[in-house]
Amino acid sequence: MTTSLVPQNKINLLKQISKLFDKKIIEQLAHETKFIQRQSKLTGVDFFLLCVFAHQQNHQVSLEGLRGELLKKGKGVSKQSIQERFNDNAVVFMESMVNRVLAKKLNVQAYTKHDVFQRIIIRDSTVFQLPEQFADKYRGSGGAASQAAVKLQYSYDLLTQNIIAIQVQEGICPDNKQELMDVKKTIYTSKTSATSSYNVLNK
Repeated sequence: MTTSLVPQNKINLLKQISKLFDKKIIEQLAHETKFIQRQSKLTGVDFFLLCVFAHQQNHQVSLEGLRGELLKKGKGVSKQSIQERFNDNAVVFMESMVNRVLAKKLNVQAYTKHDVFQRIIIRDSTVFQLPEQFADKYRGSGGAASQAAVKLQYSYDLLTQNIIAIQVQEGICPDNKQELMDVKKTIYTSKTSATSSYNVLNK
């Protein structure tokens, strides 16, 4: 049943991705973030799709498995070359892809400036179930769900259109105990009254 769902999920996700990106934009971001610095068999599009889809058929996919996925496209890339691409520039590249998605989904053009606030930060979390063997590091809620789960806490600034933080936590970490970064209580004076507010300082 799982294997039959993978192709359909991939098709549906590819349709959604195509609404947000085209190949030229992905390659442009890959060059801007210096993930691609010279001509290579492994393009920005190749790497992006590997990160999004390769794990769906095998959550423990190896470098050999990634190499196999590229071979299906007629691209012979060594395991060492693939491993070397998982670097700091790759992180920045993937973050830029996420930023672009959020900017489109949130219509951030409507929040380009504000007379009072230096930042408008939104925060949310999502939980992914993991195989049981990861429960010693990433505890899940158990019950009908897996004993292992990972939670991603995500903070995004609408005004600067930048990621503030992506935090990886155990699945059982409660959202109501999370604190925003770089926030302190301050007092600002409006034209009518002095109001207590939360002002986020620029780094």
